[in-house]
Amino acid sequence: MSKTVMQSSQETLILNHLKATKSISGVEASAIFKVRSLPRRIATLRERGYRIKSNHCTDSQGQRYVRYTYCKYQPLEQVQLEINFNA
Repeated sequence: MSKTVMQSSQETLILNHLKATKSISGVEASAIFKVRSLPRRIATLRERGYRIKSNHCTDSQGQRYVRYTYCKYQPLEQVQLEINFNA
């Protein structure tokens, strides 16, 4: 008997948004979807194999935030470079 891992509705909303718009921030997730813990939802999606990049940004007022970007495709050479770099 195999286990099927179900995504929460918040994770599905975030993933669909990322696929449609390519990125999301914590403020956007909170305002649009009422998601209070975007880093946790992103971590779960990453654990399930989705490639999501974290971009650290600063707004015009100096407030720092993270914008998450969906990476649909990554060349094999780049993956190997990252593996070698992290080793």
